[in-house]
Amino acid sequence: MNIRKCLKTLIRASILLLWGASFQTSLADGGHLEKVQASGIIRIATNPGIEPMEYMRGGQLVGYDIDVGIALARHLKVEVNWIVFDDLNNLVRHIHGAGSEGKLDIVISAMGIDDKRTQNSVAVPYFKSGLTILTNAATKDIATLNDLKGKTVAAVRGSTEYEIISQAPGVTVVDAQNYDECVSLVLSGRASAAVLDVPVALVAARRHPNKLRVVDNPFEEEWYGIFMERSDLALFREVRKAVKEMRRDGTFDRLKVKWF
Repeated sequence: MNIRKCLKTLIRASILLLWGASFQTSLADGGHLEKVQASGIIRIATNPGIEPMEYMRGGQLVGYDIDVGIALARHLKVEVNWIVFDDLNNLVRHIHGAGSEGKLDIVISAMGIDDKRTQNSVAVPYFKSGLTILTNAATKDIATLNDLKGKTVAAVRGSTEYEIISQAPGVTVVDAQNYDECVSLVLSGRASAAVLDVPVALVAARRHPNKLRVVDNPFEEEWYGIFMERSDLALFREVRKAVKEMRRDGTFDRLKVKWF
């Protein structure tokens, strides 16, 4: 696989015509925007460990999504207070409204938009990704999702890919706490493959070119979203407006060059 070409193609597609009036009839103003504007701070939750999207480097939180959050805050004329979740599943529960108790305003964490996550929340799509399979470079019998039958496959609990692979017939799923653990499980042979977001899989294969390979074709596309409570109509509108402005002013193009 031409990793650089795949990444460039992926990012070129990453600016979606944003969802319009479909949410507006079902939302009410939850008051978060007023609090953000009054405090001058927007609280953004994330789960580091998804290089190059969000991860720790030298004790600092960095990545494509981190820069998206900073740029978003600049458009909203506020500062960012990052709220770090070490457990993706815990972050997912907060997206669903369980235990959030007003502790966060939005979530930016390479999280795919799906029906389950939007039951109690809404999302502004900002990045087109997909799901793919990472396996040992010497493994030749894995090319599609169906080829995982009878094999042990790693996935991060709480992720979109975990939900998908858990329903695949004949697959033994190994729970991983984060994406680095998924990669380690494949490298050690404790898992035949891992199901990962395309950017994560490509970075892993680039780091271990003689040990890992990525299946050529993603088996499912998904859009990452900026999530917030379903009740926050005003905040949703402002975030959507800011993302549109970021598309127009070239913010996403600059981040593509920086991170991919």
